[in-house]
Amino acid sequence: MKKTLIALTIATLTATAANAAILYQKDGSKVSLYGSARILLAKQQSARTDLLNDQSRFWLNFSQQIDEDYSAFAAMQLRPQTKYDDNFSSGFYTHRIYAGVENRNWGKISFGNQSTIANKLKVADFTYKFGGVTAAGVLSPGIDKDGNLGTYRTYGRTQYGLKTSGKKDIHVETVAWNGFTFGADYSFASNAAEYITNQYGLNTANTNNYGWQTGILFFKKFDDIRVKANLVYGFNKPQYYQTVRSIGAALGFGIGAFDFGADYIHDRNRYQRNAAHNSQTAWQLGARYYVTYPWGIYTAYRQTKFTDNVKNKGFAFGTDYRWTRYVKTFLEYATNKARGDTQYTKRQNGYYAGLRVDF
Repeated sequence: MKKTLIALTIATLTATAANAAILYQKDGSKVSLYGSARILLAKQQSARTDLLNDQSRFWLNFSQQIDEDYSAFAAMQLRPQTKYDDNFSSGFYTHRIYAGVENRNWGKISFGNQSTIANKLKVADFTYKFGGVTAAGVLSPGIDKDGNLGTYRTYGRTQYGLKTSGKKDIHVETVAWNGFTFGADYSFASNAAEYITNQYGLNTANTNNYGWQTGILFFKKFDDIRVKANLVYGFNKPQYYQTVRSIGAALGFGIGAFDFGADYIHDRNRYQRNAAHNSQTAWQLGARYYVTYPWGIYTAYRQTKFTDNVKNKGFAFGTDYRWTRYVKTFLEYATNKARGDTQYTKRQNGYYAGLRVDF
């Protein structure tokens, strides 16, 4: 029973394109479809209770066998185009689109709008809405004591750091060798305008300039024990910064129905030439336990520290239930609070109830 629970848990958590519906298959060509409809009832700080589309998506996958070892592939992910006042009926947009070539013995290379190796860094985020150490650029939903809108700093990390995706990205990733997977990315500037700097060395042409990153991922099962260990280093040159260098590390393990993880990331940025470096450090602990296979409980704690001695501390806890392999619901509470030399000190609370139907 114990081994069955482990197998079912892992199979559910790793279910992706393997469960896709085959739309067409002939002469080495295959087209498949899978997706997820995600509905969220949310109450956030200083906002009304609302019913929202929670990043629903569907994937179209294409593959063409070239020979025994090589194949070409492509993928497109579409998501509903959402607005706060029209969250379910604003059309669709292309969230991901990429193509590449894969060798079954070595790995793959792909080009386009896609996730980077840093997207696989986290092992301590078992939550649905709390996020993790790579959740950069998420605005706080709340306001401060003077009625001002919240900022990026109140929610954990600033808007720059390790990039989990790139709109013009080249991605290389090996197959797993004895548990180890190696990956690297190079992201071109999103804006095709010529790279221009002002007298301070700041990028004034592109809103998201070039960057690269490389990482090592590890996953291995030892009887009933599961071990994960990840390391990623990245360089980024975004607007308003001359350079941003980041390093992230993660360590996790699972025993039976219990999983635990710790994530860490350090960003070091320089605003302009000859200026001192600024930095921020974030770490997160997370745990999940399946009381029974369908019913799980989870929690997380995150702390972020900035150069100017501003700290943000947050935690979350919740529960989820899998009605079938493809249908699950969850309840979650998440909160963040900044302390130190900042005016944005009002606690940010979030209450969430979600339904996800995968197909």
